[in-house]
Formats: sequence, C-alpha cells, structure tokens
Amino acid sequence: MDEKDKIIAELRQQIEMLLKRIEQLEDEVARLKKDSHNSSKPPSSDIVKPKKPPFKPGRKKRKRGGQHGHQKFSRQPFEPEQVDEAFEYELTDKEAKGLKPLDEWFIIQQIGLPDKMYQVIEHRARKYRDPVTGRIHIAPLPDEIRKGGLLGADMTAFVAYMKGACHEWRFLKLFK
Repeated sequence: MDEKDKIIAELRQQIEMLLKRIEQLEDEVARLKKDSHNSSKPPSSDIVKPKKPPFKPGRKKRKRGGQHGHQKFSRQPFEPEQVDEAFEYELTDKEAKGLKPLDEWFIIQQIGLPDKMYQVIEHRARKYRDPVTGRIHIAPLPDEIRKGGLLGADMTAFVAYMKGACHEWRFLKLFK
C-alpha cells in the first residue's frame, strides 16, 4: 500500500465518522423540533410557548373595542323591579341655574356581591308552664323545621352540590 492509498483510507474513515455524526445530529434536531402540534406528545411536554406568526406589514392591527363599521352591541338594562338600590345624582341649584331638568336619566347599572351571602332564620317555639303541675310545655314546630337540622333545604342542596360535583369543601369555613 502506497502513501496515496493510506491517505484515501484515512479520508474514508473520517468521512464515515462524519456521516455518523451528521446522522446523530439530524436525529437530535428532529427530536427537538417535535412538539404537541406535530407529534403525539402532550402539550405539557412543550418546552416553550409556540412562536406567534410574524406580523405581516400589509395587515392592519385592530384597535380594542368596537370596530368601525360594525353594529354597536349593548347589554339590555335590568328592569326597574330587578334593581335593589338606586342612587340619584343631580346638579346643585347653582350649577343648574338656567337649565331645565328633564324626566330622563343617564343610567349606569352595576352588579355587586352582597355583604352577607347567607340568611340566618330563627324559629322560636314559646314555652308554657303549667301552674298546677309546674311542668313546661313547648309549642309544636312544623316537622320539616324540627327535622331539618342546621341547614335549610336550599342550603343543604347547595352544600351537597359543592362537595359532590365541585369537589369543594373549603367554603364550609363560612359557617364556623
């Protein structure tokens, strides 16, 4: 074997080694490119959020709120009998000088949570003393009240729903 054949053999060996390394790197790149969109991997295995598509210069970005040319949508106001509390604001006599008040109002309705989310109902049965025997008698309570326990029927249903379907039990701290 002459010098030329030795160089060719070394080069072939290096080429084989490099081809194996290229194959390893291609496998690694393919593995890293897989995510939940192009394989059966779950979304939780994705390393980072997928990149947003690039913004195209010809496309306009829409502003928040109603879009020009679209019909306005407004929620229907609550009926007057559904309103629990109303406040009226008027100009002072000085501010309203020269103005005629109208029978129209600008109205903003807001929904809030009540301070107390449950109602405590007390049922009292009067006690009576028999003057002859000294024995005490109690007026009868309706059966559904006497057998009801701490919670009324609606509250019992609510607790059952929260514990069963919603798997919530922490809200019971409200009643301590």
